[in-house]
Amino acid sequence: MSVQQFITNSIQYLDNKTDLWKVDIPESLALRRHIVHFQDIMDPIVSDTKNNLNTILNSFVSNECKDDKSSTAQETYVKDILRAIHTARKGLEKYFNDKKSENTKLSQLLKRGADVKACRTTVLTQSNNILSGLNHLFQLEHIPLKYNKSSLDVSKFEKDLAKEGYTFWKGANGNEIIGNWDTFISTYKNLYANFQPLDLDYTQKLLCANENSKVITIFGFIEVTRKHGFPFESMVVHADSTNNGGATSEEARADIAKMVIPLVSEFSAPEMQAHLVAIYSWYNGIPRDDKEGYQVRAKKWGLLIKEARQVATKNEEHLAAEKVDSARRAIFFFYQRFMMMWRIGPISRDMFVTASFPGKPRIKDFLRCVEPLDKANLIIVIDKKDVDWNEKKPEIYSFLEKLL
Repeated sequence: MSVQQFITNSIQYLDNKTDLWKVDIPESLALRRHIVHFQDIMDPIVSDTKNNLNTILNSFVSNECKDDKSSTAQETYVKDILRAIHTARKGLEKYFNDKKSENTKLSQLLKRGADVKACRTTVLTQSNNILSGLNHLFQLEHIPLKYNKSSLDVSKFEKDLAKEGYTFWKGANGNEIIGNWDTFISTYKNLYANFQPLDLDYTQKLLCANENSKVITIFGFIEVTRKHGFPFESMVVHADSTNNGGATSEEARADIAKMVIPLVSEFSAPEMQAHLVAIYSWYNGIPRDDKEGYQVRAKKWGLLIKEARQVATKNEEHLAAEKVDSARRAIFFFYQRFMMMWRIGPISRDMFVTASFPGKPRIKDFLRCVEPLDKANLIIVIDKKDVDWNEKKPEIYSFLEKLL
């Protein structure tokens, strides 16, 4: 049997048995997706009959994946994946065959329960082994596989991740299935605040398969998020704990709601609306996509604020600029509070999502209108002309940029 036939037959087997496993062994759904990912990656190799690795793998699957000898790291990881597929399929075949022959005696029904649990464990373990093998394969310093990038668009992995995890990966790495640890953790900290040192070290070890490498892959990310969830909570505690947590208490949910609901309501209050009008009016006549025009207008505001502090009698422009300054402060601290509440945990984030708050249009308005004013405040009003805004700007801006 060729390795191409082996992979195709394994997928076909799962498709033919869908009615059997979708109730008893739901883990088979993820198993099938992972085999399809592997098929997409291996297609250039298994289609090349002259490829030496293809010849080796054909022999390997024909021998029921029993040969442990490998001459390269690539060969080792590919064989590990094929062995995981073989083991998962054998586990499913045994379970389905035993199920056909069982009777309705109590002893047999009890045995079936144990068989279901054992088969689910086997399929889950081997499914994770496929992910681990793919992760190690793409962690190699020079990826020997000539995979087709278009066949591995990140969208193919959307069902392998929870919505928040998938959105985060795309935000940090775009459509690439390979990322960089530094970019990953910088994006994570912007959105979810800092890791504890032990958690940071442990997470890096999980995602970066090679000790001295900073390469991370979508496969390792899927594997880690399945074990620890996303966003990551206390990674070290989770690694050593057999407690799966349990539902969040209604009291905790109610306490968080008491913080979130007033914040959402505050945005619609007359005082906040007046602040927003003051900010928007300051930029009247400037096209929304004219970033330079917004900064020029913000510079004008900064000069007026500085001037207003030095004159005995303020004119209308000074008073308008001061009104904008009050609005800038109020809106800035409003979004600071939103960031703090958003980082509390999944309950607060779910509440904001349910309320569609603050929403992308409002966030874009804040970044477009308030950030230029804050930049002008630092450079002109506080007189820090030599600073790099991108290094000194408040964390809220990086947070919201990532959130978009």
